Amino acid sequence: MSIRGKRAIRGVTALLLFVLLCGLAAFAVYRARQKRPSQTEMDAEQMLGGDLGAAVGVFTGFKYEERVRGQLIFVLEGLQTLGLSSGWHEIEGVSFQLYNDDESKGPYLSCRKASFNVDSKDARLNGSVHVEFPDGSFLSTEVGLLRGGGRHFETGTSVTFVGNGILGHAGSARYEIVDEILELGGGVVIQTDSGSSLVAPTIIYRRNGQMLILPEGGRITVGFASLKAPYCEVFLEESDGLPHAFNFRGGVEVHAVDSKSGQVVDLWSERLRCERDASDRWHLEAGTYGPWVRLSIVGGETSLFQEMRAWKMRAVTDEGGPLNLRADGRVCFESVPYEGPPRRGVAESVKLWFDQGQASDLEFQKNVEITEADLQATAHRARVDGESRQVMLQGNPTGKERVTIESSRGRLTADQGVFSEGTGQADIRGRVQGELYNTRLVGSQEMLQQEPEPVHIACDGLTVSDDGGNYHLRGNARVWQGQRLLVGDEIEYWPLSQKMEAKGHTRTTFPSALLDPETSNRGDVVLEARHMSFDELESRAIYRGGVVYSDPQHRMSASELEILFNQSNEVQSVIADGSVEIESFDTGQKLTGSRAVRDISTRTVLLTGDPAQATDPEGNMLSGHSLTWDQAGDRVLVSEDTETIFHPEEEKP
Repeated sequence: MSIRGKRAIRGVTALLLFVLLCGLAAFAVYRARQKRPSQTEMDAEQMLGGDLGAAVGVFTGFKYEERVRGQLIFVLEGLQTLGLSSGWHEIEGVSFQLYNDDESKGPYLSCRKASFNVDSKDARLNGSVHVEFPDGSFLSTEVGLLRGGGRHFETGTSVTFVGNGILGHAGSARYEIVDEILELGGGVVIQTDSGSSLVAPTIIYRRNGQMLILPEGGRITVGFASLKAPYCEVFLEESDGLPHAFNFRGGVEVHAVDSKSGQVVDLWSERLRCERDASDRWHLEAGTYGPWVRLSIVGGETSLFQEMRAWKMRAVTDEGGPLNLRADGRVCFESVPYEGPPRRGVAESVKLWFDQGQASDLEFQKNVEITEADLQATAHRARVDGESRQVMLQGNPTGKERVTIESSRGRLTADQGVFSEGTGQADIRGRVQGELYNTRLVGSQEMLQQEPEPVHIACDGLTVSDDGGNYHLRGNARVWQGQRLLVGDEIEYWPLSQKMEAKGHTRTTFPSALLDPETSNRGDVVLEARHMSFDELESRAIYRGGVVYSDPQHRMSASELEILFNQSNEVQSVIADGSVEIESFDTGQKLTGSRAVRDISTRTVLLTGDPAQATDPEGNMLSGHSLTWDQAGDRVLVSEDTETIFHPEEEKP
């Protein structure tokens, strides 16, 4: 807390403590009499007079000193004293000096007139009642009344206090001297030279409990922040009189404006408690029994509007502004950024950090649900980094709760995920599983169905970029749809343009009926390679590096394999290049060459090479520049320049 802030608080406290010390003159007389009843008291009573009856004596240049066991308590002086037969004594030009225990001067009181009743011990102060304190501060009023033998003081006229950077005003005041209870009423206004102020209909000060009460509420303004509540309690330190705690009830409203950024903060709470720690930081706790606690922030570096609603909020603040805030009890949060769609979220607990008064990082905990445009996410924990504009989602490492991300395009689950608002990229890690809607894999005709089966994905890590236009799967990556499966160390998928690329130990599985309808009930086609790419616009898929093809009837190996599709997304032809080897499981026939072209419609394979060869299980071989294998009739047709090697069957002995 700044020095100026401390002075302001001390000044407010001083006003509440001393504004009615103008009644302490009579109180000091009362205290002295209680300590030492003596003949001095009787002499003083004879010298003081009343306001009715005939004059019994006039005294001028009156001065009286009161001591207790030799210690000076006060000095009372008057220019003239008139004693009346009614018991009232009128004193003009009153001055009253109080002394401290070390006999140093304390408060000094003066007024034009004072009346004192010897019998009732009541006193009246009239005309420019002025009290000055040793620190230079002072208060003034016009009239005051002391009743009950010095136990009760009140004034119905305006009371003003000035000192220590404080200007205070009240319409009336009452002070119970024995119980040490001060009540200021008639509209209390306290202002400091720093711009802080307190406005309330009534203020009650209880010295025994070091406590201030605003029973009808009031408004406190500090800098660019103001607080209004129907009821308030302030607890003061015994040592310096500074407030160390506040209690507000009945519907608290806080409004603050940052002069530099223009950011506006509003808080509504049914109740609010504030406590000051040893470092002069304030700990605030807002709660409610009915409507939610509501915090709204308008403006800032990243967001146009932010709002949080909860059953309870706790915050820490210092002279530089708020430091952090925590909300609990199924918290609702809404944010409207300057760029991008609005974000809404709910969680059991929310933490908010501030940087130089600006809301920065945000963290959600337990049963987190976040919605942004078409995207819905659930997690055990979520954090929003204000500087990097990243949203980090985490599952529960000790429980079953995982991160779930869902939109109209698909659904994903994982252990954690990081979304970057600046780049539109998402990194999802840890047992990633999910499904993509309205798309298809290589050779799939799912899009022709009314409700196509989703494309399923699984991997160790996934990066989604280009606003969902690119999926990059890493680590044991798998993509499948129905009976079609693609496996690889890495898989990159562009669902909008229907492109796909797989790297490292790739394997593709699909029904053999796509290549040969007659094998529909005989299993799948499996293609293995080190690299695979598919481009729907070019209507082809290419496998490279150690390609191995197998179906229920054949096995083939090559350096590269290309699959061409027609406009109906059906396989039209298959082209293999580089050290091609084909084996028929049914006949045992083997074919080798440098290139093989399979026509799906004619069920023929054209094999070329230098040379191309066909060998049956008996070792008979055909060799030539090109061979045509008729799969339907299981025949090999030869071209020109053909060499035939025939091994006749050996005679049996």
